[in-house]
Amino acid sequence: MSKPLCYAPFIGLYATHNGKYAPCCSSAQFDFNSPEEYLKSDILKDIKDKLLKNQWPESCSRCKYHYSDIPTWDYFKSVVKLDQISVLDYRPSNVCNLKCKMCFASSSNLIEEHVKQNPKLQQWIELPTNGKDQSANIDFIKQNKFKIVKLLGGEPTADKNVWSLLQIILDSYDDLPILKFTTNGTNLNNKFVKLIKQFNHVEITFSIDAVGSTYENIRVNAKWKNTKSNVEDAFKNNIAKKYNFNTVLTPYNIRDLIPLLEWYYSLYSNGLQFKIHFEDSAAYYTSLRAVTPGIINKASKDIAIWSKDKDVNFINKILELTNVIDSVRYDQKSYDSFISYNNEFNKVI
Repeated sequence: MSKPLCYAPFIGLYATHNGKYAPCCSSAQFDFNSPEEYLKSDILKDIKDKLLKNQWPESCSRCKYHYSDIPTWDYFKSVVKLDQISVLDYRPSNVCNLKCKMCFASSSNLIEEHVKQNPKLQQWIELPTNGKDQSANIDFIKQNKFKIVKLLGGEPTADKNVWSLLQIILDSYDDLPILKFTTNGTNLNNKFVKLIKQFNHVEITFSIDAVGSTYENIRVNAKWKNTKSNVEDAFKNNIAKKYNFNTVLTPYNIRDLIPLLEWYYSLYSNGLQFKIHFEDSAAYYTSLRAVTPGIINKASKDIAIWSKDKDVNFINKILELTNVIDSVRYDQKSYDSFISYNNEFNKVI
């Protein structure tokens, strides 16, 4: 096989509870009745053909224009075989215990209810389609014996669909997959931790965008003190092999990044190993395009000053942060939309 621009369509399956399928979470999603139907589709064949011809399919435009760190084959080859679906990214439901201000109804049932209470929010947040029978997905997961399973939601620790799926994998797989999941860190309950500890290799990504009151303003229903304790206990109790943080940059946290960096640095200074991924919000109405240049410039300068006396190895961890901030291009329509959206969102909190 020739070297494609991206390997995801050849080895990966993104699937949701409402019948959406794709090569990965960054791709456009397509409606099908089952994983098998999607994998045999002309849509997927066309995506593969274009990538093999060194062409970006329209459905992959997000990576074409915005990503420079697409996983290479070296990232996967020790675990999976080429052209064999071995990597699963599964979203069993939108059950979540938070309604974060930069989130979507498809990822939080509380956001979904929030939008229903205030229909004006539908000009920004689309209501999800109804969930479908999960038996086709579950049967496929049982039979396919994935090598890597990635679970998001919703919030995996609060979703009993996730708990059931983990038990199904434990019961039906002879060789357990690498288990990856992303969590808001608010609900690392004993039952969930007991389940994941039965896997040989677990990787956790914590979604943390700020600390203190800024964190609580963004992640409605969460308390920073509790989340901080949960995250630090996860390291202390060795519940995973690898730890990551994902920080979404928005107008809500751009003025208050230094306290977050201080917390990350304190974890690093205590000898903890982790990676941090920084990204702009996926929604134009909560993206950094809505932040005026003066605020962006100040954030950039504050980070530069703060970084001067810090360990160079830690500074290398946050280079992506400065790259994202430096690439921001202010957009007045985005700013106006953020103001309107934020006012509507806050009406029924």
